[in-house]
Amino acid sequence: MMTGIDPDEAAKFRRQMVERLVDLDYVPVGWADALEAVPRHLFVPDTVWHPVPGGYVPYHRDDDPTSWLTLAYRHDDHIVAQVDNGAPSGMGRYATCTVMDPTDITFLLGLVPITPGMRVCLVGAGLGYLTALLAHKLGADAVSAVEIDPGLATDCRRRLASVGLDGVDVLTADATVELPDGAPFDLILSTVTVRHVPGEWLRRVRTGGTIITGFATTYRHHSIIQLAVHHPGLATGHVVGEIEYDWERGQPIRPTLTTTDIAAAAGGADSTTFDVDRFPNTSDAIFTIGIRVPNCVQVYLSGDDLWFLDPVTGSQAHWHRPVGRYRVDQYGPRRLWDEITTAYQWWRTNGQPEPGDWLITATPHTTTAELPATLAAAAG
Repeated sequence: MMTGIDPDEAAKFRRQMVERLVDLDYVPVGWADALEAVPRHLFVPDTVWHPVPGGYVPYHRDDDPTSWLTLAYRHDDHIVAQVDNGAPSGMGRYATCTVMDPTDITFLLGLVPITPGMRVCLVGAGLGYLTALLAHKLGADAVSAVEIDPGLATDCRRRLASVGLDGVDVLTADATVELPDGAPFDLILSTVTVRHVPGEWLRRVRTGGTIITGFATTYRHHSIIQLAVHHPGLATGHVVGEIEYDWERGQPIRPTLTTTDIAAAAGGADSTTFDVDRFPNTSDAIFTIGIRVPNCVQVYLSGDDLWFLDPVTGSQAHWHRPVGRYRVDQYGPRRLWDEITTAYQWWRTNGQPEPGDWLITATPHTTTAELPATLAAAAG
């Protein structure tokens, strides 16, 4: 039992969380019992990380146990459990493990196609909360999980055992190349973002099974895709929602800005000045830009100061407002801002496709997005 936490108080908070989710009609049929039974606070670390400008700062359970418990049972917020792969130097820079927002959890649970005798593999187990919910519903022997971080994997096993679910097989591995042993899975449910669906996942899901994962271009990573596996080398599907997962550790692109980059921006090389009120930021347009402008990464400094970088060619674009009107400075062999604006205009004049309109196709070596023939024809 956790010191400083009253089990009755925790049960009250848990019941209130579930009641709020039910009131909002977020709880899928058949999942309320699992949400009531699994004590979410036992899957939250003693130290969590709060976002602040420029990164994350730690917050400890012993500082205020009741406030920490309130945070653990918020129905509408995720919890950053780890930053910088567990080795922050002072303030954390990147979130590398989160305890998911309960509204996102219930959304994912609603996608799970429950069938008798099914086997599920959860990729990105973290501290184990979603794994525990699946195991409570399906049985511990029906659920396997993978976690790349050895410390998190050990912690996950301990936390699952604390609620009687030590029968879950938690493998410490890179899930892009290795999954737990056993028969083909009916479902791989991934809580990490990938740019390319790993061939190992296609190989290990039975024909007719399902892959649900975070999916990203380098431009933005808020999409959830659901794919039907047609055979070990092919799966197709669509974007079904938006959740901002952490990147799969082998696939993120995180270019950094140097003081030289920022100083060079003042030179005004290859600049354009234009009148716009705001940067194109609808999710539909952003998804299209990400598809049509590959290897382009946003670095956000402020609402009036954005960089776009291609780490392959070294090309850069700096979108900012130094005096009244917005200005863009472009550097390198690619004119990234020109590509972005061309993609945005294509989206506006070609039916403004939504993320769910694009057909996602995964093979062992590529993951692509294209508009189906009917939509492409309509778009011209």
